[in-house]
Amino acid sequence: TANSNLQGFIAALKTASLFHQPSFIIITKGITELGTEKKAAYQQIIKIIESTKGIFYTNDRLFKKLSPKNQRIIIFNDEKRLYNSLIDQLSHHTLLLIEGRFTKTF
Repeated sequence: TANSNLQGFIAALKTASLFHQPSFIIITKGITELGTEKKAAYQQIIKIIESTKGIFYTNDRLFKKLSPKNQRIIIFNDEKRLYNSLIDQLSHHTLLLIEGRFTKTF
């Protein structure tokens, strides 16, 4: 869960898709270091997410803006709400992909 980059994010998604867990959750705060390349990078990530059965939790609203009808992209205003929702969804059948850095309390 260190810093995130596009290539690492895509590799993690592709690797996670090899597992056949009944539940797949991806959480990220986004890739802040992208600058002007952020939109194009997020479009690549969304395309891969749409090909999986994963639910995508993030606080980066650009993901939802780029795919507004995607019901599996869920936006949270803060880490605490994301955490509380995540805890309710986890079980020993869940594959959890944490992409990027979160606070130590998270």
